[in-house]
Amino acid sequence: MGFHPERVLIVGVPLASKRYGTLEKRNRFARELLERVTHLPGVQHAAIGNGGLPFGGPQSTYAIDGQPGSDSRRITLQLVSADYLGALGIPLRRGRTLTEREILAGDHVAVLNETASKLWPAGEDPIGRRLRLDLLEKPGGPAVLAPAESSAEVTVVGIIGDTRNGGLRNQPQPGALVPYTLLAPPQRVLAIRATGDPMLLLNPLREIVRDMDKEQPLGRPTTVEEVLGSQTLQPRFVMTLFSLFGALGLALAMAGIYGVLSYHVTRRTREIGVRIALGAQRSDVLHLIFQTGGRLVGVGIVLGIIASFGAARLLRSQLDLFQAPTADPVSFPGMVLLFSAVAALACFVPARRAARIDPMEALRYE
Repeated sequence: MGFHPERVLIVGVPLASKRYGTLEKRNRFARELLERVTHLPGVQHAAIGNGGLPFGGPQSTYAIDGQPGSDSRRITLQLVSADYLGALGIPLRRGRTLTEREILAGDHVAVLNETASKLWPAGEDPIGRRLRLDLLEKPGGPAVLAPAESSAEVTVVGIIGDTRNGGLRNQPQPGALVPYTLLAPPQRVLAIRATGDPMLLLNPLREIVRDMDKEQPLGRPTTVEEVLGSQTLQPRFVMTLFSLFGALGLALAMAGIYGVLSYHVTRRTREIGVRIALGAQRSDVLHLIFQTGGRLVGVGIVLGIIASFGAARLLRSQLDLFQAPTADPVSFPGMVLLFSAVAALACFVPARRAARIDPMEALRYE
């Protein structure tokens, strides 16, 4: 995923447009809230961002310094505070992160993820280069406030690790972190990494918000782990169904192998009696039966493995979410050993029983 989801509380802070109708009021509320939350006991890291943390974010067209822009190319923006990387556990790869001074001053700086850093030609270092983010100049709606003369140009100061910013089922998209003070949407999101259970911070957080503004509500609290659980719920349900049908198919295959091979050996009881009457040893009988059964099972296993590789491709879209290999090195050899053991048992039991009977009884069989 590119980040650490454990012990992170996510709470939306929807600011009323009438009481917070200017950029300064919204940023002041966010700054004061963040300062108070940071000093709460049990808070390890805290950050303010726009809606969608840790996924999503507004999309902006962009242009790299020295290259023409395009309306078809988009980059995901995260309007964040200085400790965003610490709150979500995202590693810094190169350069530096946003500083508190840059956040408060509203400096036009940005930190890119690794996917966005590859937008530059191979061999060029994006750190120190200019990037045009059109959304900073044209927010695209009256609800999002911006400075009167806002520039779309930002300077890249660092590179962070890729995260699944477009959802767990999608590859990382080009993304940029910019100071939250550059734009002020009505919906802010507070991310708090706790030293213990993050839900224990909810009541102290409510008291802080109530003290700042008695009429200010909080959104539904959740944790990043709950957000991940909701994204994996349907794929897990689908894989559970596949597992149940797979277990049923495995049971039918085992019963079928045992039934067919034991029936095949039982039908050769008269032949076994004749061989013993002509001087064959019981070990010779067992060797004959195992050779015949092994040949049948071997052909079936080879055909089954080929078919399994084909079926695994159909499941790849589901397996990719959990980063499970389609050709699992444990399940394939495990199934071969299991079916071989069932086949050996199906051959051994009736063959051993047939080898012990009196030859005259075997000749009178049927």
